[in-house]
Amino acid sequence: MLIDVFCTRYEDVPLWGDLDEAKKRFLVQASRMILEQLIPTDYGAAPHKSRDLLLTAALKQVFMELGQNDPEGTVTNPGHVTKNFLQARPHELQDEDVFLKERLSLVELVFRYGERQVEAENGQLPEKLKQVRIQEKKARASGDLVQRLAVKAGIDEAAIVARNKNVNEFFSSNVTELNVRMNRAGLRLTYHGGYLQLTGDELIEERIKQPFWSLIEDPLWANVEMDMLEALDTNDKGGRDPSLYASKALESAVKIVSNEKGWTTGKEKGAANFVENLKKNGYLAQWEEDDLKEFFRKVRNPHGHGPGGEPMPQFNQHQNEWAIETCMSWVKSLITRFEP
Repeated sequence: MLIDVFCTRYEDVPLWGDLDEAKKRFLVQASRMILEQLIPTDYGAAPHKSRDLLLTAALKQVFMELGQNDPEGTVTNPGHVTKNFLQARPHELQDEDVFLKERLSLVELVFRYGERQVEAENGQLPEKLKQVRIQEKKARASGDLVQRLAVKAGIDEAAIVARNKNVNEFFSSNVTELNVRMNRAGLRLTYHGGYLQLTGDELIEERIKQPFWSLIEDPLWANVEMDMLEALDTNDKGGRDPSLYASKALESAVKIVSNEKGWTTGKEKGAANFVENLKKNGYLAQWEEDDLKEFFRKVRNPHGHGPGGEPMPQFNQHQNEWAIETCMSWVKSLITRFEP
């Protein structure tokens, strides 16, 4: 099965050149984070087995994408293989930029699979709470003192919710640590939603991008996330029209707000009509409506429609970055004031 990994995504984009000491330290730190702390010790009845299954899956996929056979021990001792792979050093003739990208691919994939485990835990939470409530009702209805005491001594709703919260916070803290360590190593990368992305200005990263990713974690904003990730990937690789994908993310956010608030009539013909829905219902001020309409008219529309015989519209790198950051800022603002 084909899968998106860092080394193929940025194959044609030179990023770092030599593997300096800071980056070597990061690879050791990343291997220790993965092997010693990424998967909580209370994951299931056999946490090490759970960890090894995750590592085996990530290793096998990375070596498949690298066009290599799985090293010995990939299934029987994946922790050892992971450590050796991440802490290895390139041989004399090996391209160090490619070497680092390959190691980062494993880091990315392990975190991606770890995030899927957390998402699975979150998805199971409603059913777990339901089953606890059923057991409590049965115990109360039976009048059996022994059964009631057994239920009381077991895991109650509050404990299940607290455990789920801990799992999420634990993973989030590991992501934060990973991003800090990559920044210290001069990698200019940040992890979000299963992928490593190139980062830019630190102030923009802190005030716009980090809050943006936090706000769109709810599945309601999944299309916003998908298009914005595409915008960043396309921009990093110098591809065509990253501003279009960013504009689509913003347009999705506007439409979601309009739909969730019950303001969509079905007669809308484009983004401007959805913006008008927000203004008519007091969600936007007049100047905000004007600003959004102008953005869609000047940025989204020329890139979203065929130019005919006119020159193909094309933004330069600075213009694309401005468009992406503008869309992130607008989405952040729209979601911050959003109350379903």
